[in-house]
Amino acid sequence: MMKNSSTRKSKARTGQTGNVHERIQSESKQAKKSHSFMPYDADETPALAALLTDAFKAVIEALPTKFEMEGRVYWVRCSIGLARVDVFDNPTTSQPLIRGIVGNQDAFGHNPVH
Repeated sequence: MMKNSSTRKSKARTGQTGNVHERIQSESKQAKKSHSFMPYDADETPALAALLTDAFKAVIEALPTKFEMEGRVYWVRCSIGLARVDVFDNPTTSQPLIRGIVGNQDAFGHNPVH
């Protein structure tokens, strides 16, 4: 789980040198050494923090704004307070590269009165 997310993306992509994917691999190995699910400061593993942020963003972007039920359209708005996110670097691996709990208090989907 990451905390202090306000600076994650910029540091992961622009504030560090080297390939971001290599940093993700390195930080993943570092995080897995603890063998526990515990909070990490985003400044300690900025590439992993950015990876979890982008994974959560992808989940949010996949949320529908409307759905149909028995011929009628309804609009939906959803808030994902907390989500457990497992990120894999290969579809055939059994263990995630990183597991995190991410979230916010924003609501997504239908924008009422638009």
